[in-house]
Amino acid sequence: MIDESMIDESALISVIVLGSPGDARRAVASECFDSQTWKNRELLVGDDLYHVIREAKGLYCVVWLMGYRYRPHTLATLAAHAGTDILVEVRDDGGKQLCYIFFRRSVHTINTQAMCVVRVGAGGVVDPLLARRQTSSVFYHSGNTGDIVYSMAFMQAMGGGKVILGPKVDLPKPPAMRETMCERLVENLRPLLLAQPYVSAVEFSGSMPPCDYDLNQFRLHGAGNLVEQVFTAFNVCKDAYVSDTVPWLEVENPAVTKPVVINRTARWRNPKFDWKRVLATYRGMLAFVGTEEEHEAFCREHGAVPYRRTENLLELARVIAGCQLFIGNQSTAYAIAEGLKKDTVQETCPEIPNCKFVRPNALYGEGAHLYLPDAKPVLAKSRSLRGLLRSALREGREVALNLLDRDYDRGTRALLEVVDDFSRNSDYLAGVLKESHPSVLEQTPWPCQFFEFPPSEHVYYNPSLAQFNGQRWLLTRRAAEQPRGEFSDVVAWRLNCQLVPKEMVRPELPRRYVKEQWEDARAITVGDKLLLNCCNYVSEKAFAGHQHLALLNADWATVDHWEPVYGNNAPMAQAKKPEKNWVFFEHAGKVHLVYSIFPHRVVEMPWKTVGKEHITTRRNILWRYGEPRGGTPPVRVGDEYFSFFHSSLPCRTRSRRYYAGAYAFKSEPPFEITRMSCVPLLFGSELDPLRRHLPYVVFPAGAFYEGGVWTMAFGVNDCRCAWMRIPHFEFLQTLRRL
Repeated sequence: MIDESMIDESALISVIVLGSPGDARRAVASECFDSQTWKNRELLVGDDLYHVIREAKGLYCVVWLMGYRYRPHTLATLAAHAGTDILVEVRDDGGKQLCYIFFRRSVHTINTQAMCVVRVGAGGVVDPLLARRQTSSVFYHSGNTGDIVYSMAFMQAMGGGKVILGPKVDLPKPPAMRETMCERLVENLRPLLLAQPYVSAVEFSGSMPPCDYDLNQFRLHGAGNLVEQVFTAFNVCKDAYVSDTVPWLEVENPAVTKPVVINRTARWRNPKFDWKRVLATYRGMLAFVGTEEEHEAFCREHGAVPYRRTENLLELARVIAGCQLFIGNQSTAYAIAEGLKKDTVQETCPEIPNCKFVRPNALYGEGAHLYLPDAKPVLAKSRSLRGLLRSALREGREVALNLLDRDYDRGTRALLEVVDDFSRNSDYLAGVLKESHPSVLEQTPWPCQFFEFPPSEHVYYNPSLAQFNGQRWLLTRRAAEQPRGEFSDVVAWRLNCQLVPKEMVRPELPRRYVKEQWEDARAITVGDKLLLNCCNYVSEKAFAGHQHLALLNADWATVDHWEPVYGNNAPMAQAKKPEKNWVFFEHAGKVHLVYSIFPHRVVEMPWKTVGKEHITTRRNILWRYGEPRGGTPPVRVGDEYFSFFHSSLPCRTRSRRYYAGAYAFKSEPPFEITRMSCVPLLFGSELDPLRRHLPYVVFPAGAFYEGGVWTMAFGVNDCRCAWMRIPHFEFLQTLRRL
């Protein structure tokens, strides 16, 4: 049991009672609660463990299960979502003396009779004793071939075993199948299944066989992607066993054909997906896989593409494994590409988008905008692979493909990075030597445009982005010229799907002085509120510009505000030194502040308090364009947070020129920096609109991450707002590991 002497007496203790509605034993649990000697405690009564534990505020939670029997996997699910500072003990009223302790995203199972301790982390199994890894398990499935491929992630997680395929389904409502499972389909699947080390046998059964896992149960759980649905069906914590970035399929002897392999079936289509552009972008690099009927239909609709015939799904998997990019809709071929974790572009069905996975090398074509990887790097990688393959075959080595993979990963990637860095630096230095620099709209190969606002006497610049009230919002600094300078405040614009500002809202920010100004807003959502931090000052007074935080409700009214005392920051009247470019993000249910990048100083900021500091002092060896300063609120992708920043250097024709870059840091304390730009993504240009004597500026302050694509908003020369979109895996190519 947990040693209660280790718990601070002033800590809040949460006592949770679970049982069926009307269960008389709840009264017994209440009596137990009343008899406890804890000084500070709360009682929570509910029917669902996961939702009740989310409401618990205590550092230490004691859970009584009244009439319930939760599987260990259900409790592991809770552990994967528990806060980093929560301890939970579960006491089973069956007298088994079994308890589960959750601490820092891990679960320890302690059997007090045998004193056996096992541990599983939220990111993967640490000790296999907790996992049900029986190689003799029997898995049954009668689904479509793509469903079966997705379910193989669950088979691998459970230790594998025998796979039985058949047409019978034990569900309340039989599903509409594309093709009934038969022996022909089993023979098509068998080679691919048996190629996996966790599959011992594949059989066909015309009747419902006895099994450990009826994988058809995933159809009763429609939330999440098709892999998550299988895990949910068996109350197994997916995050404890598999990752969206780790393959669950293995294929030997990849078939190197064309760099880009495509497939499109008759179902799960998106009429907005621009296949014409795909063919134009990768002309001469394409091969179509699938059935002959699918190939003929595709050529009739979009144009001729060479056909690559495959005899079974294993041969199809080898072709996909040998390509550099796979493009297709939600089909069996795409399921194989997902299982191999290839670079993919998906034609996502808007009605049922259940094949989306969070990984950096997957793009999803959901709307009118389609982002495709640049054809040159794809072709360059393909040529490198072909050259290494020919060399290995000439030498007659039996391990040619293994050598190819090793050399490509360790050598070709490094060489391409060096060439890429050299090219970027050469282009940048060539631009520096010019008398004029191109507009920000021409500096990048990715889509980049100005925001267009209605005609006004005001100037809008330094924008941030926020998801709030179910809408996308652009928050901008609004400036008006006055005899003694300009007056600034903050306004919000609702954006449509084309990033066009539609309606304007003026947040109700605190006003204590006549000429009190708010500028350079950054925003994050915290629950159902919007946390806004701005530089706040008063014209013609000695108060320095300082950071002022406001918490806004759905009506854009301030419900609370705070002027933190940290660094040089202080309340208005005491502010003597300026503080700008604070950037906030939420981690593990707490608001954190990125105070500086080098050293990387991250501070826990519970509301109206300043908490623990996390400081890492890794040296900046890549960025040579001035001191990086806070830009966009960090966004988590995988195990890293990403943020765009700005810096500046003296300029010959103006006071300074600004540069925009990006960096990443680990998703757990102490938040150590992992990646950094080596050359600017953007730089201020004299060919863009200018104001008076102000510097050449690019000022990133907000970013979205949706469908594998970044949308970053930035200010231009203190008079315009612009946006840039960049696919994540192309964005990663611009960053180098520190």
